[in-house]
Amino acid sequence: MIQMERDGDVLYLRLHRPEKKNAVDPSAMVELRRLLVENAGDESVRLLVLRGSGDSFCAGYDIAQIPDEPAPDGRMVGALDDAVAALSDFPAPTLALIDGPAYGAGLELALACDLRMCSHRSRFCMPPAKLGLLYSLEGMQRLEQAVGQQQARHMIYTAQVLSGAEARACGLVLGCVEDLQEWFEPFLNRIRTLSIGSLRGAKKALVLGKSSPDVKMIGRVEALRAGLFGSREAKERKAKLLRRNPSV
Repeated sequence: MIQMERDGDVLYLRLHRPEKKNAVDPSAMVELRRLLVENAGDESVRLLVLRGSGDSFCAGYDIAQIPDEPAPDGRMVGALDDAVAALSDFPAPTLALIDGPAYGAGLELALACDLRMCSHRSRFCMPPAKLGLLYSLEGMQRLEQAVGQQQARHMIYTAQVLSGAEARACGLVLGCVEDLQEWFEPFLNRIRTLSIGSLRGAKKALVLGKSSPDVKMIGRVEALRAGLFGSREAKERKAKLLRRNPSV
């Protein structure tokens, strides 16, 4: 489900499950993390680009794969959390090219990238409240850092869907264009004129400068998530959504 391509100093990772609008599952997230970890030590990588196949970036977490009970380590979707962390900490600059929906887990993956660029066809949503679930603490913090407290809380509390233009207006993405590839080519040309050591050094400094999350706070949020993921309401909502749209 994760395709990798290399073009000189650029590493491309593609979410490839077009029949499900690139919805992710645990195995895909394990694979994504593996590829990120394996390539993290390659100092010749100037830029990592994350994108989706077909007309979607990522429709979110495969609803049929959402757990009802925590894993032995107490986490609900640990494979997703680990992949997002590996993406956030990747030593080279990262760019999400977003075409179509970036919902839930898809938005979380995009938020873990340094830069996000979208097309006019893009849509963004943080939908856990629709399923009676709770987004991860780190994910909510990344969203808040990207768009500010009020916009982030509005997106979380209302499951509001943003258009590409609205995402640009609130700072969720760098820009919103008609043709992503047309935008990307000059961007890449410019990046390739710069010092790879400076680019990777800046990324390292930014990663090191992040404040470490409070372990106890994360534990409390995970306990809340466990209660919601296993609730009758969540199960009913998942089943209802799957009946309405089996392809999600």
